[in-house]
Amino acid sequence: MVSDTVGGVWTYSIELCRAFGEQGVEVLLAAVGDSITPAQTSEVDRLKGATLLYKKAKLEWMEEPWDDVEKTVHWLQELEDGFRPDVIHLNQYCYTSTGFCSPTLVVAHSCVYSWYEAVREGRPGAEWDEYQRRIAAGMAGATAVTGISESLLDGLEKWYGSYRRLPAVGNGRNVEAIRPAPKQPYILTAGRVWDEAKNIAVLSEAARNVEWPIRVAGESVSPNGNASPDCSNLELLGQLSREEMSSAMEQASVYICPALYEPFGLAVLEAAAAGCALILADIPSLRANWEGAALFVPPRSERCWTNAVQQLVDDEIKLSRFGELARERAVSSRFSASSMAESYLKYYYNIISESGASRTAQFAL
Repeated sequence: MVSDTVGGVWTYSIELCRAFGEQGVEVLLAAVGDSITPAQTSEVDRLKGATLLYKKAKLEWMEEPWDDVEKTVHWLQELEDGFRPDVIHLNQYCYTSTGFCSPTLVVAHSCVYSWYEAVREGRPGAEWDEYQRRIAAGMAGATAVTGISESLLDGLEKWYGSYRRLPAVGNGRNVEAIRPAPKQPYILTAGRVWDEAKNIAVLSEAARNVEWPIRVAGESVSPNGNASPDCSNLELLGQLSREEMSSAMEQASVYICPALYEPFGLAVLEAAAAGCALILADIPSLRANWEGAALFVPPRSERCWTNAVQQLVDDEIKLSRFGELARERAVSSRFSASSMAESYLKYYYNIISESGASRTAQFAL
């Protein structure tokens, strides 16, 4: 399995490797990125049947990445020769463009072009043309492609052309350990304050007009030092540890996700498991997962966010009911790590069988 060391893709990879280990699947986790932390290495060390190898290299969405990408492809081909996997699961797009001997499944988590369309309501400039070409070639070279939401897969077809598409597999997360604590009168959101896709600043009006505080967990200063949008009415908590974030979710009465672009939303799933009532941006990926268990708001409307928050703050019965609905959805089999793993195993069996590769009861990737 080829992963990266950044954000949600890493969390997803660890959950999937853990679920595979319980089913006897051996995984060589090839991680790529600018850095890897001791905590990440320790996570893999605790997994059954997983081995971690790391390469420091730029990822395909970074600035001038292509020399690093080509070196990474050569590295992955050497790993394939030594490990001899039954299938290669890639959480990136372009590595398959030069081919592997084993069948390949590419899993889409996000992409630059669909990000631009959702956030800036347009397309990237000409400097992204090479990215588009490489992604299209990689998807065409894969045995099959799936992703974490159908709306993301629709966007890929629009921007990168046709490919062999398999139905989306939503992220799974072991959330059994997350339990609602006695709820406190505050509202929580999470995201990089400086990231325009997270759309945090749209909550400023609600924070000014609603009695309960709105607290934001996440970095407030961008890596390049650019200023964040005005969030003076919000309580900025900064970057929280995993334990601190869990505690904040368990005590929050409401969790808000105002994102303009969110292909799945792992933080929403965790907040729902903690029994938070959900107020979510009305975008296709979030509505597909939480229809009937959340309030939905046009993401760019400050007035609508204020009204939705006020609804729950003013109505204790409605607040409690939406918290219950969110938790019921979160702990259902729909979002379990084992269900996610089973879906991928079915895809692996199918593409391995079609490729004519040998099959074993317990295989490797």
